[in-house]
Amino acid sequence: AVIPNFINVADVVDKAKQPVSFTNDVLQKKEHGFVLCTCGTLSQHKGSLMAIEAAKILHQKQQEFLWVFVGDGPTKADMVRMIAEYGLENEVVLVGKQENPYPYFLLADIYVQPSFEESQCLAIMEAHTLGIPVVTTNTVGGHNVVNNRETGIVVPITATDLANGIESLLSNASLLETIKQNVRKIDYSLYNNECSEKWKALMQEAW
Repeated sequence: AVIPNFINVADVVDKAKQPVSFTNDVLQKKEHGFVLCTCGTLSQHKGSLMAIEAAKILHQKQQEFLWVFVGDGPTKADMVRMIAEYGLENEVVLVGKQENPYPYFLLADIYVQPSFEESQCLAIMEAHTLGIPVVTTNTVGGHNVVNNRETGIVVPITATDLANGIESLLSNASLLETIKQNVRKIDYSLYNNECSEKWKALMQEAW
């Protein structure tokens, strides 16, 4: 039996509202441009290095943004090197692993999932519970959770396509607002009820 994970909407929303001391750079950039957020292990399969390449492309196109990465992992040193090499110190911030990442989600105009592979992507679903549009690569988990151009943007798994997907929202206020409105209508209570019914069926079968 395959039973998806529950989404504790109330817990995510409550934690997102808890006070956190953000860096001044994050707060200043929020006043002047778009904020992107990615949360998870900094690793190859999560697309961390590809995300920096996408940030480089956006910067070269003179897009104003701040991309906040929440998490730690094996590619962190390479990311730091690439950020310096590409001159992205004012565009990309690595805040490390956070006990409560959700206030960083809430800072974001767009949540970005740059993975090479995902099954069920809880981070995307959590972003949706906070009303945040998503740009995701076309993984199994990505296209199962995000309806392209309705609740986010789904792109092929390349740095160029990822940058183009993000830019399509940064440069189109109408599309971004439409997606925001659609995301706010998502009702995870129905999803959670389905999870509960699957658990009940499995327990009855086991007994």
